[in-house]
Amino acid sequence: MQLTHAYAGASRIRSSLRGTDVSFAPDLSREPTFFRGQLARPVTFRDALAALYDVVVSDLRYQPKSRPAYEAWLAEQDRIYLDQLGIVEGAVKAQLDRVHDELAELFAKKQSLMAPFEKAKLQYFQYLYKRDYDAWLVLDPIITVAPDELFFECFSKDESTYAKLGVRYSVFERVDEMATGTTNVDFSLGLHRELQRMRTYRRTRFEVDPGGFEVATDDAPAHHEKKIDLPDSWLAGLLQVQSAMTLGPSGVALTPIDLYDIIGFLKGHKARVSPRWLLWKLTPGERTRVVFEPWKVERELSPATVYHGEKPREVKMWGRDRLKLLERLLPGCRAARVHLLADGMPSFITVDQADVSFTLGMSAWTRKQWADEAKHDYHEIDRMEAVSTHEIERVFEALRTRKRATLGELAGDVKLEVDAVRNAASRICQSGRGIFDLVAGAYRHRELFREPLPWSAGAPAVR
Repeated sequence: MQLTHAYAGASRIRSSLRGTDVSFAPDLSREPTFFRGQLARPVTFRDALAALYDVVVSDLRYQPKSRPAYEAWLAEQDRIYLDQLGIVEGAVKAQLDRVHDELAELFAKKQSLMAPFEKAKLQYFQYLYKRDYDAWLVLDPIITVAPDELFFECFSKDESTYAKLGVRYSVFERVDEMATGTTNVDFSLGLHRELQRMRTYRRTRFEVDPGGFEVATDDAPAHHEKKIDLPDSWLAGLLQVQSAMTLGPSGVALTPIDLYDIIGFLKGHKARVSPRWLLWKLTPGERTRVVFEPWKVERELSPATVYHGEKPREVKMWGRDRLKLLERLLPGCRAARVHLLADGMPSFITVDQADVSFTLGMSAWTRKQWADEAKHDYHEIDRMEAVSTHEIERVFEALRTRKRATLGELAGDVKLEVDAVRNAASRICQSGRGIFDLVAGAYRHRELFREPLPWSAGAPAVR
């Protein structure tokens, strides 16, 4: 699947002694979406975007070491061994050894002559990595301007981790202008580096550039397009994230110190044998306990983590190293929550700060992409009854009007049973036209694509 993004220039940041201006370039081919305001807490905003960026570049897939020199030497040794098989006469063997020595000398000279070229080639790729980092990523983050907050969404490079960053407007000293909607924003490596220079003593303005939509012609000097081959797995994965969220995973409250202890243990220990899961032990009326495998270290969390479910549960979380992506958010964390489904199913961690919320969604394990979850559709797991297309349209119109709504509010608007509204809202999310916000406990209107998908896309057929 190929997407074309048209940006009015590139995202940029300008820093001076007096202030910092952060400007994201929006996708001109999307609906007019813009925002402009002055930040009251720039450091909070900076660290939140840094955590989002850590997710974007995260790739925990196994990377085999590249050892071309060793592999070439090994192949040469194999050839020598084969050449010497069956050789009995000493004179022939001595002559063959001399030839091999000469070849080894020539090979060493070749390596010496090629060394500057190999060094230059490495520098060239490092240059590309720094100057055109977008080419190394799958897709620019999605940003939605909602009535109550800005929120970003992204996937990791290995497509096993989803992140949603919500920035409430209380983080801004003032909001000058805005137009609600969803668009892609240009988020480069250079911009990320400049963001780290934001300080509290500098006035900081943030904008999703409204002037970008004034570009009228395709050949405008500040206008550039990016064509991105979007893998089907990215689309399927993002829609599956929303399906998993709507299942209502059971949640357990965590304090900041609980999250700090878990991340600290994982940073200080490296597992070299299996199993490598984090086991959550939930007993009604008791404090939550976690077990770190393979060390069999069990920790009882703080009194605030009492589990209020009806039945005891034990849920294994694979790919636990992805929890380290939350480290940048720990200093300002006021509350956190883990949302668990079952063994072999996704899990979510939400971190709530005073003005920022962050949701980290993890597939069953690191090597399992979110798209792989589509092999067992969460709608089928939930076994909800089908609703008509007309009912879905009614619920969608209510959600689009409200922008954010709970199930009860939507049910009151469309005069339907809550179960029917839940099913319709789930279909809306899986079609890319809405999301479920775990922190707010409500559905949000969000158009993932310029051209909406049919309600049945990626979901069981509706009547």
